[in-house]
Amino acid sequence: MQQAIEPPSTRKRPIPIAHLLLEAKRAAIDICAFQAVYFDVYYPPAAARDVKDECSIVKCTPTLVFFSGGGFLRGSRSSLPLNLAHNNLGAFFAAKGILTIIPDYRLVPSITFPQGSVDVRDAFQWVVKNSQRIEANSNHLYVLAHSAGGIHVSGCLLTPSLFEPVAKYLRGITFLGVPITISHHIAQFPPILNLRAACEPRLIRKSIYMFTQTLVKKGVQVEELVLAGHDHMSPIMALSSGYGGEWGDNVAEWILGARYLNLS
Repeated sequence: MQQAIEPPSTRKRPIPIAHLLLEAKRAAIDICAFQAVYFDVYYPPAAARDVKDECSIVKCTPTLVFFSGGGFLRGSRSSLPLNLAHNNLGAFFAAKGILTIIPDYRLVPSITFPQGSVDVRDAFQWVVKNSQRIEANSNHLYVLAHSAGGIHVSGCLLTPSLFEPVAKYLRGITFLGVPITISHHIAQFPPILNLRAACEPRLIRKSIYMFTQTLVKKGVQVEELVLAGHDHMSPIMALSSGYGGEWGDNVAEWILGARYLNLS
């Protein structure tokens, strides 16, 4: 199923002061390390975590793990310009009531395939192992992956030895601008939200479409959304800016809706 998200409004609006200093948008941040790979953990504000279900806050708060892009060669959990990316993403989803974790992963040329996907598997296992300490809900673990980060995530999902140890914890995966073309080795995937910018390069658009069709044929629950008015990089930079972040609202609603449907 394919839908289109409306382009950002062109009406000028004042930028809230909180967006000028992203520290004001995240309630707290915990910097953790595992085998020299660091994780930033963004905690939702107390108001966003004040759920009314008959369960504990940790149990009801979903956890999102984000893997950034960067062409395999560059990028990190906190990047240029001015270290706003991907701090803006962590702040955005935390403000929605979603505990958000952004790990680094190793870059080429210091690694070769499938070591990036091994880092993804290790990140999932770290979250599960440390869920009580960082207040993460490992029973409701969601993934958002952009570009090269999504290729590492897909490598983890499509490699049985990497996917099987973490499969039971994953409740949903969002790919953003991830060029994947496959025809086999699809296991029992969780629901997938496949996002592509309207102005993606042609080869990326084609591979995303083919990936969606392959998943549908294999019986995977998948939805494809087109982000009108965006290119390959702009969706990430739009979050917490006040412009063009509607796609993030859609992802948050998708995660929070699944949280109530699958509450355990």
